[in-house]
Amino acid sequence: FQEFYVGLGVTLVALSIGWSLFGLWGFLSHSYITHKLADHAPQWLDRYAAIGSAFLIAIIIGYSLGAPGLVLYSFFCLAYMAFVSRQPLYSIMMHNTFQSYNRATSLSLANGLRTALDIPILFLVSWLIQKNLIYPYYLAVFLVILAALFVFTKKHRALFIRTAS
Repeated sequence: FQEFYVGLGVTLVALSIGWSLFGLWGFLSHSYITHKLADHAPQWLDRYAAIGSAFLIAIIIGYSLGAPGLVLYSFFCLAYMAFVSRQPLYSIMMHNTFQSYNRATSLSLANGLRTALDIPILFLVSWLIQKNLIYPYYLAVFLVILAALFVFTKKHRALFIRTAS
């Protein structure tokens, strides 16, 4: 992402400050914030996903409208922080969902599946970067919309089944 934002006029000092904020936020969210939200992990997972997705969409819209690079980088920072905040909540939710006798195996399989799904996406992103540096953001927004449709359809279907019975 550095080359994209430097090309838009963001200084290396601003990139460094953003990177430091990523690390600080990651530490705080993993250490303190998520433990306060652990009782409501599924709701906060959805909220952080919506916040991160909104900022990804704002990057695309801002880029299309010619927004300054620092504004786009701020959106990126906020999206990144929202998505980083989801990881410990997801872990807490998984720990609370599975029984102790199969928790380690379930978590390992879930992480292995995520890693296996990341590999083709990373190859696609590397190809997109060769075409244009903004294209990975388009892919991210496409995946966010696809995931939102899947989750909405799943929740809507569950609500329909409950009301029908």
